[in-house]
Amino acid sequence: MILDPRDRVLIDGQLVEIGADIAKSFSDGDRLLSTSSGLLLIPKNESELVRHCIDEATEAFIALSNVDDAQIALFYSRFAQRLEDAEIFGKIRAANDADVAKASAMGRSTTRLAIRDSMRQDMIDALLIWKSLSTPNSAIETVQHDGWTIESRIAPLGVVGFVFEGRPNVFADATGVLRSRNVCVFRIGSDAFETAKSIMELAVIPSLTDAGLPAGSVTLLPSKTHASAWPYSQIADCR
Repeated sequence: MILDPRDRVLIDGQLVEIGADIAKSFSDGDRLLSTSSGLLLIPKNESELVRHCIDEATEAFIALSNVDDAQIALFYSRFAQRLEDAEIFGKIRAANDADVAKASAMGRSTTRLAIRDSMRQDMIDALLIWKSLSTPNSAIETVQHDGWTIESRIAPLGVVGFVFEGRPNVFADATGVLRSRNVCVFRIGSDAFETAKSIMELAVIPSLTDAGLPAGSVTLLPSKTHASAWPYSQIADCR
């Protein structure tokens, strides 16, 4: 399908021209989305990338039903150990320093982006708290009646999506969903992407492997584009 820059679409009751940039970039399978700031082009490959990540997370969620408490505790323990490791954390900090420098050069706030020693320790402490908890498998409340009984049990939700801009400590907080057998998919802003990627590659993924947990239990959406946020929210809402 070929678009003409003069082609128009209806936005808020008014016909708006597509424009040269979108017309030039549009390919078969792409979508146009009306937003408060105008038209947004969502490339087909971005939608497919997001769906792939959500599908892997869904498979991991199913597999987590066969994981025992000790494996989940081991994940948190190894994750914390890797953040405590000077060599590993040095590489994470280097990625974070680069993100901070780039964001500063663009005039953005880096208050929540920079990993300070206090943030590092808070992340470690949070992971150790998750490690110490357990997920009850028995009923948490029982109501007896004549001839029948009602039980209240804790049950996992499924795939939990986290959208955040630049707080690296979210990794420690949000992975807490694994404790109740949920899985998470992160969508982070471009300012903190390299930091997030470094944490995933150097700490999260090896810790999942050590614990024998499914790789899709914790996923970072591998895209910096603004367009990827829309299919992410739409697909994740259906899971």
